[in-house]
Amino acid sequence: MGEEERISAVVKLTELPLDRFFTFGEGVVLNLDILGYTDLKQTISADGLMQITRGDGTFSTKIEAGNTTLNLFESEFSQGKLSYTGNLLLINGNKALSEGSFSHIRQLSYTTQQSTLSYTLALDLGLMETLF
Repeated sequence: MGEEERISAVVKLTELPLDRFFTFGEGVVLNLDILGYTDLKQTISADGLMQITRGDGTFSTKIEAGNTTLNLFESEFSQGKLSYTGNLLLINGNKALSEGSFSHIRQLSYTTQQSTLSYTLALDLGLMETLF
């Protein structure tokens, strides 16, 4: 921090209604905390937390970005009886990975039934070398 060729920033957005910017964002509220720096040419580094809510639905994730990485990790989503936990997106160089688990709870007259679906998705992004 404090270098002449580098921009350092702290971003804190608290309860920002997204319907101010997008028609599909009605009732969606964003909380975002990010600390990072960049030279706008080849270096980027950022870490933070993001939470998006709409009604009784909530999505939260940790954010990490570097020259060749973009990670949305330790992600959680819940709405009613449906939930998700996992690493929503991990990009490292030209590889992308998403892994997690969905869970749904259903109340039956004689028992509580929980269904779980776990997944892993890996993609090769080709020749992508950096986020710039």
